[in-house]
Amino acid sequence: LEEKNSKEILSLRKEKDNAEEANRELSGHVQSLEAKCLDYEKQEQHTQNVDDLVARKLDVAVQEAVAAKELDLKLDQANSYRELKVRLKDQYAKREKRLKDSAMLEAKKTKKTVQVLEEKLQSLMTAKGGDVPQQQQQQQPGKE
Repeated sequence: LEEKNSKEILSLRKEKDNAEEANRELSGHVQSLEAKCLDYEKQEQHTQNVDDLVARKLDVAVQEAVAAKELDLKLDQANSYRELKVRLKDQYAKREKRLKDSAMLEAKKTKKTVQVLEEKLQSLMTAKGGDVPQQQQQQQPGKE
């Protein structure tokens, strides 16, 4: 009986040693899995951080693109305004030149008419035997 108990104790000790060995192996495996889980969580957090960073940069890029488009539109409007201003200046200058030319032509016609009338007046006065008054021979300053 003692021998049987002794064999059983040896067997139980061997089983215990095997169980402890298996427990150590499993414990190492569990630690390895826990380390892998931590690595995975870190990678997941890093991926989330990268995703957030990419999203923020994308938002900034979109805002910059919108701002650039608005700036382009404002620049186009400013260029259109400048072109319109130049065209209006040109039109104003042409109109002013036409009015000036027209006024000069009208002044020349008026001057010619005054000369013709003065010549007729002089010939009428000479025909009547009188002298032409000096006032009427002088040209009036505003008529030229």
